[in-house]
Amino acid sequence: MSGVFVAIGVFVVVVVGALVGGFVWGVGRAAGWGSGGRKGLAAAKKPQPYAYLDADKNVSREQVLRVAHGYENDDALGVYAQDVIETFNRQDLLRKDILSLLRREFEEGSLTWDKFSLPVESACDGILSNSAQIANRMQAFDSAEYLRLDRIDRAGGLENKQTEMHRLEVMRSVLEEMGSIQHANDRLLLELEKLQAELNKLSGEDVESETDVIAAEIRELVEETHYYA
Repeated sequence: MSGVFVAIGVFVVVVVGALVGGFVWGVGRAAGWGSGGRKGLAAAKKPQPYAYLDADKNVSREQVLRVAHGYENDDALGVYAQDVIETFNRQDLLRKDILSLLRREFEEGSLTWDKFSLPVESACDGILSNSAQIANRMQAFDSAEYLRLDRIDRAGGLENKQTEMHRLEVMRSVLEEMGSIQHANDRLLLELEKLQAELNKLSGEDVESETDVIAAEIRELVEETHYYA
């Protein structure tokens, strides 16, 4: 008789286990587990399909940041994406501080206000344009292929493969371009820092003379943004 109870107990355990297992499997299927489900979750975090950003008009920082955040953890492009994000953060802090200094000393909308504020807005526009160009290049870049070719080249495997070597050189040149554009952003941030320092002095003609030089430098740097388009 005890043997019958044992058999019944085993049967119940098996049935319950099957039901629970089926439930978990069903939930897992709904959530995307199994059949590469985890890969599916990872794929969902990949950047969106290429969306050209017009660096000269009709582009917003939100659009640029959406692209940059999609590449933050990319093995080849992560450093460039992080630079773009950090550039906007630094720009915001500088712009906020400079405008605060101006409000303390001048009436908003006055000629003096415009003289100091316009270079700030111009620098921010230049940074946005440069960052959009970096974002466009990131979207068109094949990181997996670059990393594959770079790994083979470092192992000496591309010596007799001219086509693949040329492809790698082109991809490296794209990375260098992004580095150059980011350098232009860094220079604009530096000019904003210099303007901030001079406005903190506000000591008459010398300050105005120096800020004129800074404004001219900003205009020149912003003009250079068109070279990268």
